[in-house]
Amino acid sequence: INPDAIISILPLTTLVTVIFLIYYYVISLGQVSFTGTIISMAPLITVVLSILILKEQSTIFQKIAIGLILMGSIFLALPEKASNSKVLKAGSWFWWAIFAAVIIGFADFLIKHLINQTDVYAV
Repeated sequence: INPDAIISILPLTTLVTVIFLIYYYVISLGQVSFTGTIISMAPLITVVLSILILKEQSTIFQKIAIGLILMGSIFLALPEKASNSKVLKAGSWFWWAIFAAVIIGFADFLIKHLINQTDVYAV
């Protein structure tokens, strides 16, 4: 393991750690069944960022699946009385959960990118 590579990624790994701590804050804002469902979309954000930024290839089936998972997760997370404006009001648990899913997905993307860039785990 190259010590210089580890030191060079230290600031970003610290950022990733802080991002993952936000998860616990968001979970405390609403019912875990609602917030957790939306936050579980984070891997999809990672995939989308990998496609857009790293130019990774995906099939049409994978793109359709990503869209269906996003729609399904949001649909399941909304309570029965979603017409109530409190749920979609700015600052509500719903928007915090979306924010957490995006930044956790971004953190996963950063981890993937850092591993690919530094070859810290290469023999």
